[in-house]
Amino acid sequence: MVTKVHHAAIDGMSGIDLMEALHTLDPNTPPPNEPDPWQGEDPPNFAELLAKSWINNLANPLRQLDVAAKAMPGVAKAIKGLISKDFALHGEMLAPRTRFNAVISANRVVEGRSIPLADIKAIREAVPGAKVNDAFLTVIGGALRRYLQAHDDLPDKTLTAMAPISVRAKDEKGDMGNQVAAMIAPLGTHLPIRSNGWPMSIRRRSIARR
Repeated sequence: MVTKVHHAAIDGMSGIDLMEALHTLDPNTPPPNEPDPWQGEDPPNFAELLAKSWINNLANPLRQLDVAAKAMPGVAKAIKGLISKDFALHGEMLAPRTRFNAVISANRVVEGRSIPLADIKAIREAVPGAKVNDAFLTVIGGALRRYLQAHDDLPDKTLTAMAPISVRAKDEKGDMGNQVAAMIAPLGTHLPIRSNGWPMSIRRRSIARR
């Protein structure tokens, strides 16, 4: 099954809810005994779309205030990290100039890599308090460091990445829509790679987050 949904309609948690509704954990689970009474809504006409957009525009400032309130703990941690000098705003939060943020042509090269989740968890467990996202950002930071070193284009300051953050509350499970904010995360490309091949940035990022 291939699904294609615009990110304005669902976020990652909404996508998981949809997958849970479509699948079972046991392939031998019998089908439901009763028919599903659900029926899709009729497509809205122009007047309904106009009315919904007007209501959404009125409610959007309140939603933004709610998102800001949920983001305050993260902002407080960032300020604490700046004060304790775990990281510097000018050195780690602002992306340095590299070949990635320069003028580029219309040509694109896309390539993917698959990493077993067990390997990601092993990297995570190497540092107390680290999360799976920390491990992924560490792998990305190490790959960027090696790539830029090979092209003699590695800056002294770390590269950064925009990382999505879910602001969905626990009681909002099953609600469709997009409830995602974002943060700028330093990738630690200025830190050397250990002899075992793992970048050292995961420890710095985990400490900064706490």
